[in-house]
Amino acid sequence: MRPLAPVLVLGAAAAALQGCGGERPEGPSVVLVIVDTLRADRLGCYGGPEDVSPELDALASESIVFEDVLAPCSWTRPSIAGLVTGLHPRGLGIFKEAGDALPATTRTLAQELGAAGWNTFGITANPNINTCFGFDRGFDTYIDSDVVFEFMDRGDAQETYAFGHVTLPRSRRVLRRALEWAADHGDAPGFLQVDLMEVHERERQLRPEFRERFEGEPDQGYLAAVAQVSHDVGRFVADLRALEGWTDALVVVTSDHGEALDGDHAAVVVKPHGDLLYETQLQVPLILSRPGTLDARRIPDRVRLIDVMPTVLELCGLRPSPDLHGVSLAGLLTGTSLPDLPEVFVAETAWREREKLAAYAAEWRYVENRDGHPGTDPVELQAAGGAEDGAATNRLEQHPEIAADLARHLADWERRHPRVESTEGEALGAPARQQLEAIGYGGD
Repeated sequence: MRPLAPVLVLGAAAAALQGCGGERPEGPSVVLVIVDTLRADRLGCYGGPEDVSPELDALASESIVFEDVLAPCSWTRPSIAGLVTGLHPRGLGIFKEAGDALPATTRTLAQELGAAGWNTFGITANPNINTCFGFDRGFDTYIDSDVVFEFMDRGDAQETYAFGHVTLPRSRRVLRRALEWAADHGDAPGFLQVDLMEVHERERQLRPEFRERFEGEPDQGYLAAVAQVSHDVGRFVADLRALEGWTDALVVVTSDHGEALDGDHAAVVVKPHGDLLYETQLQVPLILSRPGTLDARRIPDRVRLIDVMPTVLELCGLRPSPDLHGVSLAGLLTGTSLPDLPEVFVAETAWREREKLAAYAAEWRYVENRDGHPGTDPVELQAAGGAEDGAATNRLEQHPEIAADLARHLADWERRHPRVESTEGEALGAPARQQLEAIGYGGD
């Protein structure tokens, strides 16, 4: 496999220094680790098997752990867009794989930190957030995945993903590049963002020492992949904290979405993610660690991935824009104030042939399946923490008043957050769009 090729964003560092008057900012360095497709409930620190993720569990034991975290979407690009912008994906026009990209006017976490004087570096194993989709914005250096999906134009230094033959970049290689950058940028606060694909790829990226772990257990490949990435992230954080300038860095570990595993939705025809808005595909981990500053504690309040961006900004001493949909959780971390979080959270998916909208209340999940998805009802009321198996577990008839109330909430939310036009075609050329139409498949 060819080495990862960096995309240099020229002039970003100079602009950042001008923006802060050439002075070194006072905030901490920040590390955002996105473990693609990682369900919270498969980590020991979230009640999963104790022997699957000992390294991440150890990190969680000395960190702030949010116990109930909702992704805004169940596939990668819109969810990470919400994570790094603090906005609902429907306001960004990111719905489809065929070129939907971050709008040029949208500010990212990297942009905000870079403008305030942080050095910025990003690297992704997932081509869904490559430069062509705008996710390099704000980074001094951004390294794309050198393996791209079938619907993307392939550059000279890139290969096309081929199931069983060409795999996505491995986490050890991605994290090594991130450490090399961090070692050279410890003199001023830095922002380091990595996206890892081990769990998404399951057994296709397992090293020999993990390949036979959990044999005979359901979802063996998924659990073994979680164990491998836990090992790699644990070592990465330890090595990073040993570097000058990074000992007290704010480390954030999360995921973009979950995954439907074997037996989760037996009555529903389903892809592992992207198709549904049940807990299996939306609940993700969120761990925040900063030694000596953030005291270890567990926070049961439900929060959202779109709250991460404003939270990081406030923890860095910066003021988040009042126009964000997400809210800062910094007061909740320190116990000084409660954030203005909604009582009902909303998630959405609109990709390939699927279109769904869901409202998450304390005890219920109200889902509108607007796509005729086999095995589902057009409107569902699912119990929190239950099986969530489409029409088979729909409680709409038993609790019509609860469904009606959540339906009104969802309609009001849609009025307040109109769906903007898709940015389809902005990122990919005509040949790639034609290829996607021909194969009828993306690749997330």
